[in-house]
Amino acid sequence: MEVKFWKHTSELWFGWLILLVSLFFGVIFGIILTITNGPDCLFVVFVCLTLILVMIINLFTDKKLLSKVIYCENGIKIIRLKKQIDYISWDDIIEVEETIRAYNLNWLCFVTKDKKINVSLTKKMYDTIMLICPYNRIKTAVNNLDSFKCFHKKDNIIK
Repeated sequence: MEVKFWKHTSELWFGWLILLVSLFFGVIFGIILTITNGPDCLFVVFVCLTLILVMIINLFTDKKLLSKVIYCENGIKIIRLKKQIDYISWDDIIEVEETIRAYNLNWLCFVTKDKKINVSLTKKMYDTIMLICPYNRIKTAVNNLDSFKCFHKKDNIIK
């Protein structure tokens, strides 16, 4: 059984999409300014187009964006653009910790001797980990993290 989740979806939707749409409207605004005020305002179009190009290049070069985390019986895989870029076996996980990324945004970090995989934990991911993970020590470690106590239910019993 494999369950797939997009990694960093909130960052993609709320950060990148809003910035891209804003820059697109900046290009339109720059074109309108150029038409009404002359070629002196053409720099607004060039700046916005340059920033859009930088964003698109960064979108395809940054490994954390456009990637999926896959939970399966054997471990955790990270796949980006249909290519596996990272894998951690459930056996190799020695620690589970939380990583604070922003004021109210915490990530779950699976740590082995030489690797770390960070995922932004959602309720669906939490339920999937509790269902698929074969080790009670990992489930207990996730349950004991303070930031993720809100995902617990009364009927959530570690098996």
